[in-house]
Amino acid sequence: MVINSIPDPVQLTRHATGLVLATYVASHVNIQTS
Repeated sequence: MVINSIPDPVQLTRHATGLVLATYVASHVNIQTS
């Protein structure tokens, strides 16, 4: 797999969205379980 020097906007958007969703779910679960 070749890594391009210019990052793909779609990949960056997916990665950022994934991080936001993971953080939201984690905090939501922590609030419910505590």
